[in-house]
Amino acid sequence: MLNHATNHTQSRCKTLKIELRLKKGYLKLIYISLIILAFWLGMKTERKLSELFDNKDLIERTQIHFKNKMTSLFLKTDKRDYENPQTVLTTKLKLEFNPNNETEYIFKGNYPLVYKVNKDTLKIYCRKKPTIPKNFNSEITVKIIEIKNNVEWNKMNELIDKGFQKFE
Repeated sequence: MLNHATNHTQSRCKTLKIELRLKKGYLKLIYISLIILAFWLGMKTERKLSELFDNKDLIERTQIHFKNKMTSLFLKTDKRDYENPQTVLTTKLKLEFNPNNETEYIFKGNYPLVYKVNKDTLKIYCRKKPTIPKNFNSEITVKIIEIKNNVEWNKMNELIDKGFQKFE
């Protein structure tokens, strides 16, 4: 009978060990599921937050109209990217900001632009020359004037009320 009790105890111990392994396995599965769920919820929350802070509020756009040609050009800047600020001169009305160096002038750096319209010509005064596009499709002539000298730049700022515009 002692032998029978020992066998019963041993089988009960084996059963308890198996149950313990199963419980540990279930706990691991629950932990992994919770981690995946937390990651998924985090990604979903991030998407919702990015929708709340819509790009339209963070992209500044100015329309430059040319009465003689009945057309416009647009200056756009993206306020989201503080590390690599860019401003583009484009023919596209859309408020989205996807610079294309083939079709748009791309001004890099956090510098204001001063510009003036004269009939079918746009003169842009800048601190650094932009990337000049190969396929800028416009009937407007664009002239870029780089001003590195601070004294000259200060003189440009004085002309803003005299037919010149500033885009920051």
